[in-house]
This record gives sequence, C-alpha cells and structure tokens, in this order.
Amino acid sequence: MTTKESALIISFVFAGALAGTLILGPFGDVYGRRPIYLVSSSIVSLGGLSLYFVRSYMPLLIIILIIGFGVGGLTIPFDIFAEFLPSQVRGRFLLLIEYFWTLGTLIVSAVAYYTIGMGRSWNIFALLCSIPCLLGTIIGMVLVPESPHWLASHGRTREALKILKKSAIVNSINPDHIFPADIQIRNEKHENSSFSQLLKPKWRKITILLWCVWFGLAFGYYGTVMTVTRVFHSDDNETGVAHSFDYKNIFINCTAEIIGTTLAIQTIDKYGRIKSQALFYSWGGISVFLLCMFSNNTPFASLLAFLARAFEMSATCSTWVVTPEVFDTEVRSTGHSSANAIARIGGILTPFLVESDLSLPSIGIILLFIHLFVVVAVLHLPETMGKQLGRISVSKADESFPLSSDGLQLT
Repeated sequence: MTTKESALIISFVFAGALAGTLILGPFGDVYGRRPIYLVSSSIVSLGGLSLYFVRSYMPLLIIILIIGFGVGGLTIPFDIFAEFLPSQVRGRFLLLIEYFWTLGTLIVSAVAYYTIGMGRSWNIFALLCSIPCLLGTIIGMVLVPESPHWLASHGRTREALKILKKSAIVNSINPDHIFPADIQIRNEKHENSSFSQLLKPKWRKITILLWCVWFGLAFGYYGTVMTVTRVFHSDDNETGVAHSFDYKNIFINCTAEIIGTTLAIQTIDKYGRIKSQALFYSWGGISVFLLCMFSNNTPFASLLAFLARAFEMSATCSTWVVTPEVFDTEVRSTGHSSANAIARIGGILTPFLVESDLSLPSIGIILLFIHLFVVVAVLHLPETMGKQLGRISVSKADESFPLSSDGLQLT
C-alpha cells in the first residue's frame, strides 16, 4: 500500500468521525446518553469485525468511514462519567480512564508486530483489535446507566432518583438516609439542544475557543504520532511503499502516554485546567519541533519522541476533562461533540502535512506554531476546577433544596 493510500484511509476515519459527531452528539442530548453511546460502540465493534472479510481497497474505505462514524459518538460515555463524579476529584478520575486508552495503544502496537510485522494478514490484525471493543459494548449494555442529570432535564425524575439511589448503594451509602420516601426530584431547566444554541451569546465565546483548542489538539496529537512513525520507518523511494517499521521504538514511544496521563493526574486538580493545558501544549510543541530538527540522531530522537508523546497525552487529557465541565446539561453532549467534530477536521488535514513531501524541519515548525496557537486559546477559557456540573433539585413537603449527584460516584 502506498503512503498516499494510507493517508486516504486515515482521512476517511476522520471524515466518518466528523459526520458521527455532528449527528450522534446532538442525539445524546435529545434521546439520552446511554442509547447513543451503545449505538456508537456497536457500530465500531461490528465495523471492526467486518474488516476481517475485506479483500480490496474500496470496501475497506467504506467500512473505515462507517467505523469513523461510530467513533464520532464516543465522547458521550465520557460525559456520562463526568456527570456522576464529585467535583473535587472529577479531573483525576476522568484521567484515570485514559490509562485504558494507553493500554489499548500498547496492545495495538504489539498485535501489529505479531501480525502485520511478521508477515501475517492485516485482516487478522483488524479482527483481534475489534474484540475489546465488542466486549466493551456488551459490558456497557449491562453496567452503564443513564445520566440522572439528563433524565432530570427531560422530566424523567423518577428514573433519575432510582439511579441515584442505586449509586448510593454502590458507594456503601444507605439511600434512605439521603433519599427519604417522600422526596422528589425537580426538573432541571431544559432547552432544546442544537448546534445553533452553541453560537448564542451565552455559549458563543466558549464554543469558538474550544473549537480552536480541539482543532489544535487533533492536529498536534495526531501530527506527533504520525511524525514519530515517519521518523522511525523508511520508505521505498521508487514505489513509495512503506516496508520497514521500527516496532520497538514505536512501542516504547507508546508507553510515554502512561507518563503523560500520570503528569496530567498530578496537576489538573492541583494547579487547575488552564495552567495544565498551557504548560503541556507548550512542551509538546517544543518537543515535536526538536524531534523534527534532530531526527537523524537516533538516541536523541527517541528521547524527544518519548517526551513529545507524553506531553501531547497530558495536554489532550486535560482538554477532554475541561470540555464537558464548561457546558450545562442540556447542551453538554452537543457542545462536546461539536468540539470533537472540529478536531476531526484537524485529523483529516494532518496526514496531508506529515505524509507530504515537506521536510521534517518544515513540519516541525508548522506543528510548533499550531501548539502556540492552542496555548493562546486555552488561556482565554474559564477555569473549571471544582465546578459542579449542575445540581438536581429535590423537594420534601413544603421545602425545597438542591441535591447534587456530585456527592455520589460509581465505583
């Protein structure tokens, strides 16, 4: 497969994800978090399984597009989790799940080595990679509840109270102590969710800033990943076909994401979302720039690649945390998915930069400026550390008082 064909495959994934975020994101606010999450996860799982039977290029592109569409809805389970967590530790707990992202990256690298890297069919690689997603979908059907915030905002207060009581039990709390028999949940204020809502005065500034950040997030993260891959593999100059990957260096580089996630966990609830993002995006941009400048020095390049990947992970993790925090319940899924859609545009464009005929130093300069652009946008976002995601009001007899699901976490 030529490098241009590889770039087209990557772009099809992002194109599908762009469509998915624009459609599935608002559906998460209208029809509920849980059903749209399960639909998205099912599309990815079944699409991955179907890749095993593909034997030609065009069907591959079509299925990749469909899988990308499903990926577009996978911001929703992150929002569900955020809506359950207490504000004091929300950042840390949301980041803990990023270890599983890194674990998946490591597993994919290992599977790629023992399948494609050893001359076996890439179809087997695709089949093996689809199994964890399928298992995750099945487990999600059993264990993932609907968000009480979403239920309350749509008048389904009895269901919301039932889930809150179950959450109390999971946390070893007697639900009768905090939810007496005569207690009722009041409806949260609900507005019809749409992308146009995000451009109204209330949300316009935050929305535009987040779009800038997420565009740079995708361009920076995937640009770094692809640049590292380009540095550690060689091409056949006559055919343009990639024939040799340094799987060892790529695998080691993937472990950098563990360091990156740990760094974010240590800073995000201590120093805040804004400082953490600004710091890590700056360091990520500098690291990938230096990597492009010193790519011929293998030991130094390996270190720079490791640092770049770590800082990119720290930065993107921090942005993932802050995004659902700045939006209210009625637009949270739409707002998060709109930012993710902008990121897909960045992802679509990234391969055409990194896989182009531009020299690595030129690519490094461009990536550095994109990172600096993101830092400027981040510094204009509101700090959300300690912010509650909304309160569910309950009433008892003639009294009413706010009760936040903030105090309950699923474990």
